[in-house]
Amino acid sequence: MKGAQKMTFRDFTSVVDYRTREANSGPSRVDPSPFVGTWVNTNDSAPHRIARLVMTVRDGILMVHAWGYCTPDPCDWGEASADVYADSINSQTAMSFTAVFDFGFMETHLQTNLKRGTMVIATANKFSDLSGRSDYYTREFFYQVDDDSF
Repeated sequence: MKGAQKMTFRDFTSVVDYRTREANSGPSRVDPSPFVGTWVNTNDSAPHRIARLVMTVRDGILMVHAWGYCTPDPCDWGEASADVYADSINSQTAMSFTAVFDFGFMETHLQTNLKRGTMVIATANKFSDLSGRSDYYTREFFYQVDDDSF
């Protein structure tokens, strides 16, 4: 911004960042377990960006394995580590995560949140291959299933 002054911050950027007595010291310990398992796209009648995800925890880190919607079989995106977020500085239960999949020709940034048992995934997709394709955004909805047989 033209003419904007550089802001100086202490250890907060808004009142929701203020430290409280309940806040623990040390690294964040957000529990990623609400995401663990298999998640399937709610829209099975039309093409979509992501078909399903299988999430696990490895060494305390949420790992996201994704499959894109391709025919006749889903495209295996591979696995990416995720940063997990709680809904407040005093919570330790995950309600959101971010992850990045780098395909060489494009990066897909996932930003998710859980709401009433439904996972909402927004993707920001940026091409790096000079193909002239427009970068694009999607938002999709997922439900959790009992196994990964999809």
